[in-house]
Amino acid sequence: GLHPQAWINARRSEAVAEETSCAEKVTGFLAGQLSVKADVDLNGYRLLALNDDRTISVINPQVAFSKTKFEHVIVLPGKGDGWVLSNDRNWLYVTLEDSGDVVVIDTTTYRIAKTLSSRGRTDGIAMQPDGRYVWVGFDSGTVAAIDTATNAIAGVIDAGQGAHAFAFAPDSTLAFAGAGHSVTVMDTRTLKRTRTVRLPEPAIALAYGDASRLVYAATAGAIIAIDPVGGRIAATIPLESGIAALRFEPQGRFALALNRGNSILTVIDTATQKAVAQKEVVPSPD
Repeated sequence: GLHPQAWINARRSEAVAEETSCAEKVTGFLAGQLSVKADVDLNGYRLLALNDDRTISVINPQVAFSKTKFEHVIVLPGKGDGWVLSNDRNWLYVTLEDSGDVVVIDTTTYRIAKTLSSRGRTDGIAMQPDGRYVWVGFDSGTVAAIDTATNAIAGVIDAGQGAHAFAFAPDSTLAFAGAGHSVTVMDTRTLKRTRTVRLPEPAIALAYGDASRLVYAATAGAIIAIDPVGGRIAATIPLESGIAALRFEPQGRFALALNRGNSILTVIDTATQKAVAQKEVVPSPD
C-alpha cells in the first residue's frame, strides 16, 4: 500500500501557491534540514535513550544535520533506572536510582514538569493498559499509583518486600504486584489491596493470561498460575531453573517463558497448564 507523507505550513502571503512552489517546499521538507521545517510535521517521531550519565537523549531520525541525529538532551537530577510513557505520549515517567524519586517529563517541551518525592528506592515501574495509573514499586514494601491526569500520587498500597514485578487485567480493573514470596491483588477502582497470595519461591516476573483469566508468576524453577478472584494457586508448571522473563502472545492463551541460563524459550498452553514446546534461542539480547 501507499505510505503518504504530509506537512502543514502557514501561507506567508496572500498569493496562491503554485504547483512548482509546493513541490519545492516538499523537497525541502524531505531533506530534513533544520533551516527548512514545516509548521506542523505529520510524519515526525522521536527516539529517546536513557543514559548512564543522568541524561535522556532525544534523537530525530529525520534530521539531516548530523550522523547522530541528536536534537535535545534532558538532564535528570539523578541516574534513571526505569521509565514508562503515557498512553497519549505527552508524559514520560522516569524513576531515579539515586534518590528514588519519580520525574515527570513533558514530551512536548522535553522539560521536567514535576518531581514526586521518594518513598524509598524504586524497584519497578509499569503503566496499566487504560493509561489511568502509573504503578511504581518501592523497597519499603509499598507500591504507589500515580494518576496520569494530575501527575500526583493517588494511593499507596502495601505489596510485600522485594523487587516489584507488575501485571494487569486487560480492562485495568485489577493490578498485580509480585514481590518476594507473594503476589498482591489490587483493585484499581478503590486503590485497595484485595488479596495476597503466598508463593513457595520469590516472584521474578508476572503476566496476565486473557484466555484463562489467571495471573502467572515466574519463579526460579516454575510458572505458578494464580486465581485472582479466589486468591489461590490454581496450577504449578515446573520448568528448569533460570527463568528471567514471562510474556503472553497477543491472543492471551500461550505464555512464553525465557530461561536466561540455558537460552531456552518455553511455550505454555494455559488451556492445559502444561509446557507444550521449547526452542533454543540466541543468548542475547533477551
